[in-house]
Amino acid sequence: SAIGRRSFQMNRGAEKAGGEVLYFIHADCRPPENYGAAILESVGEGHGYGCFRRKVGDESEEDKALGFISFVSRFRGPMFRGGDASLFVERRVYEEAGAFNEEMVLKEDFEILPRLRKKTKFRLLPDYVIASNRKHIENGFSWRVHFASMLVWAMYYVGFGQNSLLKTYRYFIHGSKYHK
Repeated sequence: SAIGRRSFQMNRGAEKAGGEVLYFIHADCRPPENYGAAILESVGEGHGYGCFRRKVGDESEEDKALGFISFVSRFRGPMFRGGDASLFVERRVYEEAGAFNEEMVLKEDFEILPRLRKKTKFRLLPDYVIASNRKHIENGFSWRVHFASMLVWAMYYVGFGQNSLLKTYRYFIHGSKYHK
């Protein structure tokens, strides 16, 4: 059902939110301490949308695959955005660009980014969102999660449908909410 989809939930949250700036973040992520001030400063400087860099898990962990996520999150390209990096967007930009596509189960965050880019300037903020490492632990090793994420991202960008993306994700990532 659409109600269980992140896209549906984020759109309902945006409808109910009061304020001129929206901030979307996954439930298993923790924003940086100064996220509100950083977002408002960025919007005040004319950046209508953006995100933070991201880290996965506790900084004390010695996992090179998790460190790889932190390293590549410094790049601005669309492949390095989405989901765990969170998303801030001015309400007027969100409304002009159109809401999240509620037909999508996966990659809804990547789908909205080009529409936002047509409306305003992007800002990559230097602080980090900390994402849970649960998915990495449940799948035995982090490179499996990275491979699955990159494969599904590539499939999305070359035009595979949601069913194919979901089937591929389920094959590689065990214990996800999509693995039913």
